Amino acid sequence: MAAETAVVQAGRGGFRALLRNRRFRLLWVSQFVSGVGDWLVIGFLMPLVTSLSGGSSFAVAGIMIAKIIPSLMFSSVIGALIDRFDRRRVMIACDVVRAVLALGLLVTNSLAAIYLIVLVMEVASLFFYPAKSALIPHLVDEDHLAEANGLSYTTQQASMLIGLTASGAILAGFEVAVRALLSSGFPLVNRLVGLFAPELLGPRAGVFLDTLTFVFSAACIALIRVQGCAGCGRPEFEWRLVGRDAIESFTFLGEHRELRAFLIAIGLAILGGGAIIPVGLVYVQQNLTGTVPFLDMVPVIERLMAARQTFMLVLLAFGMTAGALVAPRLSERLRLQVLFSGSIAAFGLAMLGFASVGLYWLAAIFAVVAGAAVAVVSVAGNTYVVRTVDDSIRGRVFTSLESVIRVALLVSMVVVAPLGDVLSGVVQRIVVASGVAPADVMFTGSRLTLQSASLIVLGAAVFAYVTLWRRSGREVSQVTEPRDVGLPGTAEAMAALTCGEAVTLSGVVYVARDATHARLSGELERDGVLPYGLAGQVLFYAGPTPPAAGRPAGAVGPTTSRRMDGWTPELLAAGVTATIGKGPRSEAVRAACAEHGAVYFAVVGGAAALLARHVTAIEPVAYPELGPEALVRMTLDEMPAFVAIDARGCDMYAGGAR
Repeated sequence: MAAETAVVQAGRGGFRALLRNRRFRLLWVSQFVSGVGDWLVIGFLMPLVTSLSGGSSFAVAGIMIAKIIPSLMFSSVIGALIDRFDRRRVMIACDVVRAVLALGLLVTNSLAAIYLIVLVMEVASLFFYPAKSALIPHLVDEDHLAEANGLSYTTQQASMLIGLTASGAILAGFEVAVRALLSSGFPLVNRLVGLFAPELLGPRAGVFLDTLTFVFSAACIALIRVQGCAGCGRPEFEWRLVGRDAIESFTFLGEHRELRAFLIAIGLAILGGGAIIPVGLVYVQQNLTGTVPFLDMVPVIERLMAARQTFMLVLLAFGMTAGALVAPRLSERLRLQVLFSGSIAAFGLAMLGFASVGLYWLAAIFAVVAGAAVAVVSVAGNTYVVRTVDDSIRGRVFTSLESVIRVALLVSMVVVAPLGDVLSGVVQRIVVASGVAPADVMFTGSRLTLQSASLIVLGAAVFAYVTLWRRSGREVSQVTEPRDVGLPGTAEAMAALTCGEAVTLSGVVYVARDATHARLSGELERDGVLPYGLAGQVLFYAGPTPPAAGRPAGAVGPTTSRRMDGWTPELLAAGVTATIGKGPRSEAVRAACAEHGAVYFAVVGGAAALLARHVTAIEPVAYPELGPEALVRMTLDEMPAFVAIDARGCDMYAGGAR
């Protein structure tokens, strides 16, 4: 039983070690089955909508538009909600909602109703996937995050591929199972199954199967046990705070230069790379000749290759799967910034190669490489977010990432993809005017569009290189050996520190967040002194999780310090000598530090498990009813930090660091 509840420790074994972790295994199975269901309904709806609309391609495109629009409208609010509630329960609720909505497709032939159902199902999916990504760090060890993200990405791609391309085979297998039940001879089975036989054996049988996938997924998630409440940053949820949390998440993105650059690079890469599907399939039909040697000798593959466009998608998906498998190994040998920018460049070059050849087998090689590069970009990006962003806001950042991806993909479909039609028309007019035979035309509209789009991807790689890799290298090279600061520390020791200086922190601190600050402020106003001997002590804005891996806390995630700015000046005036948190402070806090000789230390967000290794003891002090927000005494041992605001009021975030 202990083996099931313990976090898998780092070591060799990679994916096998992850799948031995029962909690992650349940999450993985749930994601796969739920993902198949998410796209199975699309595979079922595309022919249905085509029939209902009389063959309108725009009506079919409306399904995909309905899947993209929710992220543009609700992503920030969804992210705030994910970080407020238990992510495991959020995922269960999403599956239940999608199961009920899928059944609604049984009773309507209205295109408007179908679009609405798809839209609401996508809203539920927007909750599901960021909650899953933010839950993974609670299930696996820090050293296995890259492998976990790689396997999660592979599963997501595989489930999409199966749900879309194998929907017919899945439904045929489902029909065989239903007919076997009907012929079993058991009266109760015949009565129950026979009651729904017309629907179970009809064209909408996929609706029932889709519902079953979501029910099964919810059951898997319900079996996962997580210590504490993963994602419950505060004991109570107030709707008036949702807007503040959403603003806070985007404020964080605006203040974090590397994360902002990361999102821009992702957006540019998808803006150009998104054209490889709609334009690339036309390009395959117009420009490529021949087959793939040797593969056409295998009967099954030969039949698949008869549909040349579909087979190219299979090769692209194969590359994605292979890339996701090797990405964790690459992340062990390369810095994430290097891996991220390099894989974008590889994707751009592969796309350019794909668009510049005329032989099918050469284009197939480039398609595999492009798919692998896309997978490495995604895995490196997700791992980068996990290691950079604190758990209390991680759900919002993953939601923002999903939003950037979907917006870029939508713009690519609406702007870049139609460019192929425009260029095709221009090329055709030139060909007709010049009297050149169409077969002799090398630069078709689809080829020119793909080549132009690949240049956008390469531009994204250059941008990522400049903003992430080179800047990171300069910053790292300037770091010197930090001095160890004993806490709570004397006034003389605090005065000797300089803003921007790297330090390590050792000694006793008191962990306090929003709810505790409100209590302390009230008692200070009532009694005129700080309770619990906090005068002369240090406050640490953090959220320690329950003990794990033999440590007093499984993780210690620093909280955004701005949340405490309204209380900090009065607490410093009452005797608090220093504060520890994450991110910049207000001008009022900077002035209070200068007035009272106090210091503000900043620790790095997104390294909660690593910071926990520097905690040697935790002892409750007060307010146990506040749960995760209770006041606790914590002993630190050489926890890495920076002097963000020194005792003279010099602010590192305002450019004061020397």
